[in-house]
Amino acid sequence: MADTDVLGVRRGKGEAKQTVLCKVCGDRASGKHYGVLTCDGCRGFFKRSIRRDLAYQCKESNACPIDVARRNQCQACRLKKCFEVRMNRDAVQHERAPRTNHFKQATNEEIRCKPLKRKHNSYDQENLEFPPSQIHVTPRRKNSLTLR
Repeated sequence: MADTDVLGVRRGKGEAKQTVLCKVCGDRASGKHYGVLTCDGCRGFFKRSIRRDLAYQCKESNACPIDVARRNQCQACRLKKCFEVRMNRDAVQHERAPRTNHFKQATNEEIRCKPLKRKHNSYDQENLEFPPSQIHVTPRRKNSLTLR
């Protein structure tokens, strides 16, 4: 890595944690995106630009400075710098289709007409020898206690 790619940050007694910088704008890099260490801002900008197939035009001389403070001022120069640092256009995946609700609301009429589904068919298996017309259920009697 070049000297400008790493920034030393002190963490405590003599410990130094290295912070990797974005190759496009110099902000703190969040990881390797599209083949290059970049920040989340440049990752998202590059992804949107590629997915939407956007073409930007610089209002100056195609040499605008791209740093943390000015990265949003010229989209054309920012995208140009993304390509200069070798961000891979082919690594951007196509956008997923929006989710659809597969469950439609059932009307009251549909609910009344549908038979109940049981998790287990134990009732059917246990009572195969008796048709439903021959099965009678009698309610339990409450225990009556009389006090004297």
